[in-house]
Amino acid sequence: MLKTTAITAAMILVLAGRAAGGTLTRVISDGVFDDWSAVPVAFADPAGDQNGAVADIRNVWLANDEDYVYVRFEVGSLLHQDNARLNFYFDIDSDDTTGYSVRGIGSEFVLQFSDHDGAEQTSGTWEAATLGHSELSYVASPTAGAVEYELRIRRDVVLPNRGTELFGGPDFDMIIEGQNSGGNSREWAPNSLNGHHYTLATGTLPPYATISLDRDNPAFVRMVTWNMLWGGLIERPEPFNRILAALNPDIILFQEAGNIQWWEIRNRLNDILPLGGGGQWQVYWQNNNAVASRWSSSMWAGDTTPSTERGVAMALVDLPDADYDTDLYVINVHYKCCGGIGGSEDVKRQTQSDALVNWFRDLREPGGNVNLPADTPILVAGDFNLVGSPQPLLTLLDGNIIDESTFGSDSSPDWDGSNLAEPVPAHNASPAAYTWRSETGWYAPGRLDYVVYTDSVLSVAKSFVLNTEDMSAADLSANGLLGQDSADASDHLPIIVDFNLGAPEPMPGDIDADGDVDSDDLNLFVGVLVGLNQDPQHIGRSDLSLDGVADGIDIGLFVDEMLP
Repeated sequence: MLKTTAITAAMILVLAGRAAGGTLTRVISDGVFDDWSAVPVAFADPAGDQNGAVADIRNVWLANDEDYVYVRFEVGSLLHQDNARLNFYFDIDSDDTTGYSVRGIGSEFVLQFSDHDGAEQTSGTWEAATLGHSELSYVASPTAGAVEYELRIRRDVVLPNRGTELFGGPDFDMIIEGQNSGGNSREWAPNSLNGHHYTLATGTLPPYATISLDRDNPAFVRMVTWNMLWGGLIERPEPFNRILAALNPDIILFQEAGNIQWWEIRNRLNDILPLGGGGQWQVYWQNNNAVASRWSSSMWAGDTTPSTERGVAMALVDLPDADYDTDLYVINVHYKCCGGIGGSEDVKRQTQSDALVNWFRDLREPGGNVNLPADTPILVAGDFNLVGSPQPLLTLLDGNIIDESTFGSDSSPDWDGSNLAEPVPAHNASPAAYTWRSETGWYAPGRLDYVVYTDSVLSVAKSFVLNTEDMSAADLSANGLLGQDSADASDHLPIIVDFNLGAPEPMPGDIDADGDVDSDDLNLFVGVLVGLNQDPQHIGRSDLSLDGVADGIDIGLFVDEMLP
């Protein structure tokens, strides 16, 4: 057993791709920083030295894989991307005599954080050529305001004037400029001249652990939330046909239904996902949101009391009594879009969350406007449009109501008095988690869509974001999909969550919860250990020692479960 464990551990260390100089790792661009745990701080900048700059830069980390360079940084207070006033300069040949002269380096490329794009630089021109976020495959996470961000930039982008790949060389120098609101330089990180030198790590990482579209257990209830982009189900039917057939959901929460009516949605779903036996999909439509279900539903409502001031679509889905001991209460939301921290749009988003927390209290406590049987699972999902403050999401998770005069005192929203849970689904075929993108728009891809649920009575077996553009030809064909389907359907990507409402708990080592411990579980387990698999449920099931972390201690225990 010791020999097997040692071999397995050695294999995992090789797969992790640790290399001298830089750090070779694959980061999932999701605004969660667990996958940076093995990456050392590249450099630190003193606190309080911003001299009037919008951002006070603190710690900075650097890493790379074969495709991307990753930057993670902290600032001293809540920062919004649109007004951060940060520029990241890269001397890609580590030669201060070429490129644009900036504090001892010759920058060939500058990433303009608040403009969501970059620019090639030459010795005489600050912006010799503009490179948009789409060309750079640039993602900055999280989308809402934060004190910590992670960025990715594609390495093989060709600079138009120079004619070489952006990060095709062995190393680069980097320096960060922080400006004040007027665009004047006020903060530099690091403080020393010549910037920070980074040597790109070499080696090969295992491929990204793709997530199968299959439901691992037929007892799991599959929910899809999807902003259809103003009637897309009817206006652009073909990609919706293929995607919904491939996902085969039980419950669908659509936002931006637009002018299409509830019966049009029902008829389309009857065609795409026929139920057999004369059954029809059940649809409740309100406020451009639709709750569609294979099963009947009740307790329909289009708003909370007091009002969200925007409306929702809510229903109690009647799960089959023969298979489930409970029903499922779902709330479909579409929060106010746009704006920054503290703006009028942000205030409206906060109102929606305050109202929902109060509604959760009403659902739990008898005698109010609405009542549920105790311990009925509840979930809120939809387009949250979190582009300003993160507080609306935090309020929904922990019950911290901001407008207590209207919506009452704080209220822990789960049945057991705890916080709600929020999965962070990754793309099924690539290391990202954004749910909205526009190839031609000013904003870079962002995570706007969320699922929040009562984890005291509900667990997630699988979650992912479907992005067909990154799927292999074989996977597309196997699922009846085309590469452009997700882009052609909507500017939002669908989130898929398989909920467990009573299926037996998986056995130790059954990472995918399909009832067997096999090679699929091995791949998922290794992916967790090397940071490629960020699915929270897979991470939890990989912690066989139950010490709170999936690490080398769990390798021997997993091998024991794998062996006959």
